[in-house]
Amino acid sequence: MVPDIIQALGVAIAGVLAAWNARQAKQIAELRTDMERLQRSELESRRLLRSAVRNIRDWLRWDAAGRVGAPPAIPDDLRDEV
Repeated sequence: MVPDIIQALGVAIAGVLAAWNARQAKQIAELRTDMERLQRSELESRRLLRSAVRNIRDWLRWDAAGRVGAPPAIPDDLRDEV
């Protein structure tokens, strides 16, 4: 009877480890998805920042030139942010 108990415990432990491994794999997949989403969001934020800095520099050049002519237009990608 003892070998049967040992075998049953081994099967139970293997089942628990398999379930734990599956849970970990799911969590890792979710973390990868979140990381990719955050990376895309960061790239978009950096793109908007670069566009905003270029626009601010255009305004500063326009101001330094004595405000001659029409002020610089706000880029289309920044219109939603303003």
